[in-house]
Formats: sequence, structure tokens, C-alpha cells
Amino acid sequence: MALPDSGQRLGPSSVLEGREGYLYENFYGVPEYVTGAANFSPALVQRWVSLIETRHAWCKQRGARYFLMLAPDKHVVYADMLPAGFTVSPGRAMIQLLAALTPEIRDCVIYPAAGLIAGRDTHPTYFRSDAHWTHHGAWLAYIRLRRSLWPDEPVPDEKFEERTYRRVGDLGVRLEPPRYDTATDLISRVANRPRHSLVKFAFNLGQVELFERDIPNGPRGVIFRDSGGAFLLPFLANDFSRLVAVATDSMFYDLLRSERPDIVISQITEHNICAPATADPERLQFPDDLPPYDFTSFTGVALPLVLHTPRAADTRAIADLDYAAQHEPGWSDGVCTEIVLRCRIPHEPCELELTLSGFTHPPAVSSQHVDVVVNSHLVGSFDIGAEPETVRCAVPLACLFSGRTVRVELFHPECVVPADIGAGEDQREIAIRLHRLVLRAAT
Repeated sequence: MALPDSGQRLGPSSVLEGREGYLYENFYGVPEYVTGAANFSPALVQRWVSLIETRHAWCKQRGARYFLMLAPDKHVVYADMLPAGFTVSPGRAMIQLLAALTPEIRDCVIYPAAGLIAGRDTHPTYFRSDAHWTHHGAWLAYIRLRRSLWPDEPVPDEKFEERTYRRVGDLGVRLEPPRYDTATDLISRVANRPRHSLVKFAFNLGQVELFERDIPNGPRGVIFRDSGGAFLLPFLANDFSRLVAVATDSMFYDLLRSERPDIVISQITEHNICAPATADPERLQFPDDLPPYDFTSFTGVALPLVLHTPRAADTRAIADLDYAAQHEPGWSDGVCTEIVLRCRIPHEPCELELTLSGFTHPPAVSSQHVDVVVNSHLVGSFDIGAEPETVRCAVPLACLFSGRTVRVELFHPECVVPADIGAGEDQREIAIRLHRLVLRAAT
């Protein structure tokens, strides 16, 4: 769900008060969308269809399956609690879009409105003071998604711990005084719970999360999501050996090339398919899958996203990033390569071990010079040849001022463009390949 412009605080007029204390979004173009006042033109319907078909075909060509989860608006699931005179249109943009999809593509699109309406008989599926679905609602949506992902597998008999508390939602906070309600979280009790790394925190767009679970030969997934998708992640992460979640409505193909997932999911809240653009409210927003920036520029997170898990055989290892095992080792691009480790750092000196190979093209380029910097401290300088070699740097305690984060920077100022020296057509500024990085306690 999009946020208002920076500095703009939404007030009571942006909240639609319904029956029995239910609050609804009255901003972001939601009323116009729900009632059908703002609708799709035939051209815009086709534009959305083309986007979904392109994503589906791109993934299929690379051996991945694509799914689109459309989270229903609260107005649709709790239509009976809307104020008198407010009617949900049966011909709104969502219905137009679903009707325009081919049978093959429609099978990959999940719109779980019926299940969320029926699920109200057991527990609330949307918060009273919030526009989002509850944990119970997200669980029902996840089950519907899972049946599409793996139709031949039984639905997991999940065991939950319930935690009930008083909360104020994103709608209730806009009122004076704020409107509170009671919520119940579902906390999974599954064994072998996923390891969760918040690779990049961002309140709205650009957040990156990584979930890893020890499932031999388990599927790998990537989900592009909005705020509603955050409620799906605790359930969805249990099905993957590795799941990367990015807060965006776009699809970053460079991330998918790096991750090589088996399953790709886009999750979009219903009204966002027909919402006014933030920069120009006269236009409808539309996902940009070919933006003028890449994944790293958008999120600030470098690719590839690699495992930060120590090998069991190395009892002193804090982090072991085996690039060669996870991906075809890639060349650096530019004068600096940055790796941020988020792991437990001991209160003692460490050793950084790097396995590198350099781009060479004699006689013009015989080796590559690399300066290794840890948390802004220079810890080593090396000349790297074409064959992989392992170098080691002592990391003194003075470098380890954070107990959870280590920033490793490799400066390689002698990078070259292969096309400029007759060594191929590659236009990147390349210098080194990083095959493996190990950080371990020195004692």
C-alpha cells in the first residue's frame, strides 16, 4: 500500500467509519476504485494482462513458476460493515482484469476473497482499525496460494501459539483519539524454523528480507510484495529452503537471475492495481519492470545475496560465504565490491579469508591490485593473478565495533573494460572474482 508524500499526515477525513467499529481506507483512490467510479479502460486492462503474461513467460522460460497473489480490499471482504450507501461494484477493475486473463494465466493468479469472507466465521480476517488482513486472514490466503504452488501436496496441519493484544491500526491512528482494537497473532510452532535476516530495512519500499531453512533440495523462492505481503512471510517461509522478499510492485530481473528461484510470487493489494500515482494523481500507477535502475540501486543491497552461515566443520567460522557453490562466480563491476555481514561477532580478534581470482590480459593487464577494508580499516593489500588464490587478513578488535555487523570493502582501482583492450565484448569495469569469504575467530 502506497504511503502519502513525505511530511503529509493523514487525518480523520481519510478514514471511512463503518458499522460496529470497522474502519476503512478513504484515501489512495480506494473509494473510487471500490465503487467503480475509477475503472480500467480497455487499454489499461490489456496493459495489465501483458505485464502478467510477460512475467509468467520470462519465468517459465527459465524453469521457474510465476504466481500473482492479489490481496482483496477490506471493503470487499467486510462489505456488510460499510456505511449505508457505500456499495462495492461487481464490475470494478479487479473483476475486469480477472475476466481478461487466459485460462493458463488465470490459474497462476490467486484472488482469495471468497475464502476470506467464509473465514470470518472462525476468526476476524481483517483488523477493525487497520486496512490489512489479520494473521488468520493471511493464513487463509497462504493456504489458497499453497494449493496453487503444490496442488498434489496436503495442506500443512499447522500448530500455532496465539498471542492476543491491544493494538492501534494504520486507520485508527488517524483518528482523535486513536481507535484501538484487539488482535491475535498466530505464532508458528513448526520445528526447524527459518532463519530470518533483515538484509535491508525500509519502512515502505525497498525492504529486503532473507529466510533460510535447512530443507535438503528444498525449493528457492522470491516474492515481490507490498505491506499486505508482510503477513504472509512467516507462513510462506516454512515452505522454502531459501526465500527472498522485496517490498516493491516491480519485478527485478537481475535479482531473479542471481537467485535462480523455482518459484516467483508477486503480491499486490487489490486497490493498488487502480491507484493514482503518487507523483501525478491524474495518472494511475503501474509497476515498472524496466526501471532506470537495478536491484542494487533501488535497495542498496549488493548481488548476489549469499549465505552467511558457518560450515559445521569449521568451529571458529562466524560467516562462510561460498559464492562458487551458490552461483557461478561473477565478476566485480566498478572499483569497489561491498559485502555486509550480519552475524554474531565475537569480542576477540578475527581473521578474514578471501579466495579471489583476477581479470588478466597480458601484456596489458598482468594482475589486479586489491585493498581489503573492514569497517573503514585497511587490513590487507594484495596483487591477484588469474588463478584463484586464498589470502588472509588479520582483523583486530578495534575494527569490530559492532557485535552484529561487519562491512567488508574490496577496492580494485585497476579494473578494466574488456572491450577496450580487445578481450571480448564485455562493457563492464571488471577486476576480480570473489569465490569465497570466511570470517573466523583468530584464537
